[in-house]
Amino acid sequence: MLHVNGTGLNESYVSLLIDKLVGKFTRTSSNSTILCSEPLCLQSKDIFKALAINEGEDLLEGNFGKLSIILTYHLLNINHFCHQNASVNPDIDYYKRQLFNTLGQTQQNIRANALQKALEDIDDQYESDEEKHDDDSHESEEHVTDDHGHGGDSHGHIDDHDDDHTDSEESSTMTTNVHGQDSDPNESHESDESDHHDDHDDSHEDDDDEVKVIKTKCVSAGTIFDELDLDPEEDVLDIDTVDKISQLLVYHFMTGARIQKDCRIFPRKSYFRNNLLTYMDASMIAFLKRNS
Repeated sequence: MLHVNGTGLNESYVSLLIDKLVGKFTRTSSNSTILCSEPLCLQSKDIFKALAINEGEDLLEGNFGKLSIILTYHLLNINHFCHQNASVNPDIDYYKRQLFNTLGQTQQNIRANALQKALEDIDDQYESDEEKHDDDSHESEEHVTDDHGHGGDSHGHIDDHDDDHTDSEESSTMTTNVHGQDSDPNESHESDESDHHDDHDDSHEDDDDEVKVIKTKCVSAGTIFDELDLDPEEDVLDIDTVDKISQLLVYHFMTGARIQKDCRIFPRKSYFRNNLLTYMDASMIAFLKRNS
């Protein structure tokens, strides 16, 4: 993540922010006209000008929502800007309306299912940290296989090494399990480690009590609704929430969160409330039938 000073973001920081975000996206369009080297060329100086920020001044917190709207609009439409120099429209309401239509799938409000569809539409262009790690690991494995030809069989001494290691492990196990014989030379060391682990566990007792409700580095429509303290099954979002949605999306893209259908580990309150009401209704019907 970027470290922001207390006053705001200067042009250099915004440029780093753009580079980091654009680096998480790839283009899939076949547009052959290449006007810049990046999948999306968006200049921080153009953004500052559009936001009427004077030269030498920083972008302050009050403008971060507008910055997020501009960035999110271009990221969600990255295929329209393939290697193009994107100009910045000073009319922020234009971006809000366009984003509202995209995120709401042209509906009157942004519902959870429409927002989820919008996220899934860009999943082909967006690469999370987990997906990048999987790709890098796969490439590394292919490289090792190519270098060794047979994936390690050519070394010839692996089986002998494993046998020696196994014998050593069996010997070690036997030594630690014989409590009634000679003292174990490692016993004192293990006792010290045990004491150290006890102290360590005590120091993190509060951390263990914390219960995760949402998966780490995961983003979905439900996540956005949760972070806005809304229920995706009952609430809808209007155009005035586009800046908040954009800020949350920029944050999740920056952290490399993976787009998934559901990021919840535990159900929402409404789940328990609705199921409780259903159970109470069923119980009441059963009671009335028994006593009719």
